[in-house]
Amino acid sequence: MRLSTSTISLALATTATAQYCEPELNDLCFEEHTTQSGVTFRIAIPAGAEEGFPAALQIVAPSEVGWVGFSWGGAMTNCPLSVAWKNGEDVTLSPRLATQYALPNVTTDSTLTALPGSGANGTHWTASFLCEGCTQWDYGLERALDPNGESVPFAWASGAEAPADTADPASSFQIHAETGGLSWSLLAAQEEGFDEAVGAQ
Repeated sequence: MRLSTSTISLALATTATAQYCEPELNDLCFEEHTTQSGVTFRIAIPAGAEEGFPAALQIVAPSEVGWVGFSWGGAMTNCPLSVAWKNGEDVTLSPRLATQYALPNVTTDSTLTALPGSGANGTHWTASFLCEGCTQWDYGLERALDPNGESVPFAWASGAEAPADTADPASSFQIHAETGGLSWSLLAAQEEGFDEAVGAQ
């Protein structure tokens, strides 16, 4: 999941932006970015969010993609990572942290809670989850995402091979095949119905 500046710059230039409303979450609307490789990322946060806010994230990937990782800090190291992969007709969620350019370790500093909309079929798989502890952290340098930021950088990576044990959130997996970056308006991602949509899960 190593990310270079040149790769991120290219991805920012080639990422499409849209909005998607999830019927299984009371039509909660997400800001959406789709990469050239066909992986889609969606984010929604509470209206009036303050530092340390929870965030709902969706990852939609073609069925042949083995795993997808999302960096909340726009880099591989020293920031929360959310990794997901297909497990039969379900998905596995794995909160990770990397302190060097190697396989990220599982962490308890962030919590990923599955939301409706997750699953897999013959064409794609979707990881829909609430992430707590992903928007504020201190791994040597304290940082908090600005909920009103209009161009907040994130990063992603994906691998072609499935993890060794798809049912195990702590499973090892092979190095990425693709990496990139994206920039979201978190101000635009704020949703009045956020708490109602995710709070009952």
